[in-house]
Amino acid sequence: MSDANVKPTASRRFFGVGTNETETQEFLEHLEEYGYAIAASVANPDEIEAAKSEMWDFLEGYRGVDGRKDTGVRRDNVDTWHDYDENGGRRWMGSTSTGIIAGAGVGQAQFMWRIRSLPGVANAFGAVWDVKGEDLLVSFDGANAFRPWQYDKDWKTDGGWYHLDQNAYNPGKEGKCCVQGVVLLTDATEETGGLVVVPGSQKHFSAICERNAYKPNSEAERQQGGLSDFVHLAKDDEVLESCGGGRLVCAKAGDLVIWDSRTVHCNSPALVEFNTRTTEKGSSPSSSPSPDSCDWDLIRMVAYVCMTPSSWATTDVLEKRWDAYVHNLTTNHWPHEFVGGTMRPNLPANDPLLLSAEQKKMVGGRMSEPPGSALDSFQEPLTEKQREARDILDLAEETEAKGNHLGAIKLYKQAYKLDPTLEFP
Repeated sequence: MSDANVKPTASRRFFGVGTNETETQEFLEHLEEYGYAIAASVANPDEIEAAKSEMWDFLEGYRGVDGRKDTGVRRDNVDTWHDYDENGGRRWMGSTSTGIIAGAGVGQAQFMWRIRSLPGVANAFGAVWDVKGEDLLVSFDGANAFRPWQYDKDWKTDGGWYHLDQNAYNPGKEGKCCVQGVVLLTDATEETGGLVVVPGSQKHFSAICERNAYKPNSEAERQQGGLSDFVHLAKDDEVLESCGGGRLVCAKAGDLVIWDSRTVHCNSPALVEFNTRTTEKGSSPSSSPSPDSCDWDLIRMVAYVCMTPSSWATTDVLEKRWDAYVHNLTTNHWPHEFVGGTMRPNLPANDPLLLSAEQKKMVGGRMSEPPGSALDSFQEPLTEKQREARDILDLAEETEAKGNHLGAIKLYKQAYKLDPTLEFP
């Protein structure tokens, strides 16, 4: 389901962010005023194509939950992109309702590291925090892919799930302390859908949290922190009207779109009924395309990336980040915290020696070499509540895959009440 009130917006794209003083200043002013901004062309065409190919390598390489089975996904055969194979086995790893890919070690995938290592990405985040690129930690975020829902209507993602990714009731998170980002590997237009923001909503952050956020039950609980940073807005929350509603951020492949974590956002499917990019054989937007007339491709491919100053992270967090790299963990968007969203996948360990000096700093900051503990088998024991939360999360994902989105949302909420550190899929 899409939000009928979403409108496309052709925002200004800022070039040379972090290197051109005028463009950088105006980029920062746009971020401050509207809660988001676009750093143009952080990836060139060759880098985009390489990342897209590597993303497909990752999707085709998915071996299921147990890591043993070839799921059969092939980039040149759209009929292999279904959620399940003919035997009922899970095939497509992304979320049916949002397109988000958060499992199977995506947080350490080759295409993700290619994107994170682009100088333009560090330049933009360095400008936001007024630090050098070498002084930034990077998130171990996931990715997102929209399948062409003209081929299968069940592939159309949901819209209107407006939320924040920062909770004002957590200590130290009352103001601006995180800026998220996404690097586009495909153009974002009204024919594809993509990131939706509510411009200016970051100015109403405290009030939004008052109405919608998880709140501490006592002062002691407030001081302890650890409340879920996922703040889901009520469908009729007043900020959606007072700030003018959602705006689909239209941008080009290679652009970095960043947004303040206090900004209300979500993603949306296409705003029009036909994506002209799917065909090369003359089907018109007024007629439904047939499989034989189309050259099918993913209509959205993006990589999430966030950077914050490495000085904000504790030594304990840096050690856990090294372990996350070695053991292919995916986390959420907070680089200077350690909030793991996925269990360790059944994949070979990563060798830190393969990282460049710059990438090592992105992982460990001042701890530029991994501690010995990072190379040891690591799995913190789960509490009874955490185990129960993960069981409910598995059930929620199965429920969502079967098309029962309302039932899945209820289960997700149950899981996050038990364990707020879980990443919302």
